[in-house]
Amino acid sequence: MGQVGESPWVDLVLPARAFNHPVAKAIVEQRRQLALDLSTQQMVQKALDDISQHPEEFGDDVVTYMSLRTAATRLSLNVDKKTLADVIDLLWEVALRIEDGTLSIAERD
Repeated sequence: MGQVGESPWVDLVLPARAFNHPVAKAIVEQRRQLALDLSTQQMVQKALDDISQHPEEFGDDVVTYMSLRTAATRLSLNVDKKTLADVIDLLWEVALRIEDGTLSIAERD
């Protein structure tokens, strides 16, 4: 039919999930920084190291601790885009675990 339409560009901010737990918020912020600018990996690595040094703030959860250590180590060892994407996904899972416990994981599965 050959019909074409155009409209002006509209800038908008998509809604984001709200996190209430302070550690989950901090992790999501680091995730956001890494996703927006891959060159921030050293800064994010240091922040994740700092967060993991206080396990009492996330309920002494061993899975969370090991996930944070894994993410920080992967950022320090390998810099390819696949690794960064995997770390970004891992940080989301960790933030959900802190915020919702295992409920989010069970709901997803």
